[in-house]
Amino acid sequence: MDNLQNRLFEMTHIGRILDPRYPTNLAIMIWMGVIGAVIFGLRLVNGVDLIEAGISGVVATFAVFLSWAMARELDPPEALAAFVSATLMTIAVLVVDVRFNIIVLFYMMSMLRIVNRSTGLPALLTDSIFMLILTALTAYFGSWVYAMIGATAFLLDAVLPKPHRQHVVFAGLSIVIMVVTFIIQNAQLSPIMPTTDYIVAILVTTFIYVPLVLKSRNVDVTCDITGEPIMPIRVQAGQVLMLLLGYHVAMWQGNAGVLELLPLWTAITGVSLYPLIKPFIPKQSAD
Repeated sequence: MDNLQNRLFEMTHIGRILDPRYPTNLAIMIWMGVIGAVIFGLRLVNGVDLIEAGISGVVATFAVFLSWAMARELDPPEALAAFVSATLMTIAVLVVDVRFNIIVLFYMMSMLRIVNRSTGLPALLTDSIFMLILTALTAYFGSWVYAMIGATAFLLDAVLPKPHRQHVVFAGLSIVIMVVTFIIQNAQLSPIMPTTDYIVAILVTTFIYVPLVLKSRNVDVTCDITGEPIMPIRVQAGQVLMLLLGYHVAMWQGNAGVLELLPLWTAITGVSLYPLIKPFIPKQSAD
């Protein structure tokens, strides 16, 4: 498993395998399998055809995983906090029949890793090129907003401590992509605001999220590859970037935008609620 991870890190500094030797990783792998099977079965019982039920099961599996994985990036010291996010996402896939934008969520999680640099190493040139291509694809097939967030992520990586200067160029190219897709899509600068109940939910989530962002200036955790202490300012920058992503998509796509990125919102909510739950959890170590 270590050899596999080392070979992966030779090709990318933002990807990692899900090593089942760590209890938390094994737990989420089992969790994913169970929720995928449950959703698949429920869809079949409700009269959905086999292929559609299979797609629903796969989407639910990835939605829960992405909520958990993004939570791990948003609150690196607290491995168990991600399971609060996974629980919220599990409830969501059971009660809400929504096709989450899995590709965009994977894209944003990768951008988050570029900003917080949780591996300890800057993105490889191949990582940067791949993410630029993904920026173009998510912007063209989704919304120009994603290119704006991508440009912000590249720029942050270029100016934060231990800057990766070449990402200034990639930030500029992302802005070009944003402008081009805005023109192609004939987009209008007329926001589609969420309804009041969604706005209230977003504001409440933000209110409980702010203490985590402030606390993260003293975050004490080591990076995956280098073993060096992670840079708190990078963790905070990633936390704020993900919140701004949620706001931007909600502002331009309304309720549909909130639901499309629900794994992001459950990730943010889960890590925010964890400090309230932690005192009731038996003391134990978690990797």
